[in-house]
Amino acid sequence: EAMGAGLATIVSPTPGAVADLCVSELNCLIVDNDPDAWAAALERLAEDHELRMALGEAARRTIASRWTIEHAADAMLAGFRLGFLGGGMKR
Repeated sequence: EAMGAGLATIVSPTPGAVADLCVSELNCLIVDNDPDAWAAALERLAEDHELRMALGEAARRTIASRWTIEHAADAMLAGFRLGFLGGGMKR
């Protein structure tokens, strides 16, 4: 939601959408799961207005180009197909 709203984000490399959406230094900051790394990233964003704006705008563009109504419909249909193919639907 933060990326879609055009906000600069800091994320961890934990599995999830990060590998699919996030590119460190392009549309977010990816930092290790270490409190000092998070503190440094927060400080960096707080002090660098241009970086905040650039990351936020790139993040907004990433989400706008990837998460369209067509994408949502395709993802929903793929989920239904997996349910049918995997035997997840009981008859």
